Amino acid sequence: MWTCPACESEVEHRPGEILPRAHVVYRCLYCRLELLFDEDYSRFKLAPFGGAPVKKPRRATRKR
Repeated sequence: MWTCPACESEVEHRPGEILPRAHVVYRCLYCRLELLFDEDYSRFKLAPFGGAPVKKPRRATRKR
C-alpha cells in the first residue's frame, strides 16, 4: 500500500504493478496533490510545481 505524504490516504496506481513507476505523476484522490514515486526511499514525494519533470542541477564549470 502506497500512501500520500500529506494526508496518508492510499494512492492508487495501475493494477498489476508491484511498485509505482518512477517519473510518472500520480494524484492523491483526496487532497489532489501531484506525487512522484521516490525509488530511493520507496515512497511518494510531492511533484515539482506544475508537473515539470525532475531535473538535476548542472554542475558549474569554469570558463577559461
